[in-house]
Amino acid sequence: VKIMSRILITACAIIFTTSALFAQQPTADSIATEPKQARWTNVIKGDSLLALAGANGKLDYAVFGQVARNDEQYNALVARFENLDGKFELSDIFVLYYGQAFRDDFAGGHISGVITPETSDFEAAYNECCQKLAKSPTSLRLLGEAGMLAHKLNLPEEVAKKYRIRYLLIREVITLTGDGTFDQPYKVVHISDEYEILFSLLGANSIVTQGVASGATIMDRITYTIKSATTDPATNEQQLEQQDAYFDIELPMAYLQKMFLGEVKSDEKN
Repeated sequence: VKIMSRILITACAIIFTTSALFAQQPTADSIATEPKQARWTNVIKGDSLLALAGANGKLDYAVFGQVARNDEQYNALVARFENLDGKFELSDIFVLYYGQAFRDDFAGGHISGVITPETSDFEAAYNECCQKLAKSPTSLRLLGEAGMLAHKLNLPEEVAKKYRIRYLLIREVITLTGDGTFDQPYKVVHISDEYEILFSLLGANSIVTQGVASGATIMDRITYTIKSATTDPATNEQQLEQQDAYFDIELPMAYLQKMFLGEVKSDEKN
């Protein structure tokens, strides 16, 4: 009920058109601060798939998974997403991000980036990033790194901008599922997306601790520091305060459990 109410309040059905995004040249800050009502152009009842998924007052993510398991339909949607071709309904992005967890080729929730402090061959890193994105096209970490590497390689601005828009669309959908609290955690498919939310959206300065929390679902709890409104009189610098963020990891954990059970059954046969 909370998730559906949250989405209903945003009055959303049709996501930005590609032309509008390119014309506005959105930044992460503008997407994060603009009222959501100003960014969505229709009401939720106009999106039949999203209405079906929320028919019982709570989002049934398996509905998005059922669509995603249709290879032809899913691959066509991925191709449109990669090229930002045309207009997307909100449910399209839910299918892309959450639906992938129900596919047989789901790579799991742990996606490592390609950039390290030692990275110097940006072309090789970019090629590797593109290869990884082909398998995980909605990974915030990979989309962010692809955009940075595109800048490093002085690729056309339009290339980097497409990665940024894709990043913002995925991040936007994640933030519709909760607010990062214990009762309304953000629902993620990739564990690495937790850190993207923390640093690019919540303004985290550093990670203090992280662990698993028990609630209505399986959650990661991450304690992080953020600059406070007060300053240290000795240094005149902003002081840091600690906050907690919660992430629903039910979908990636289901994948790991399936892997584990599969291995157990295989061993039993031997």
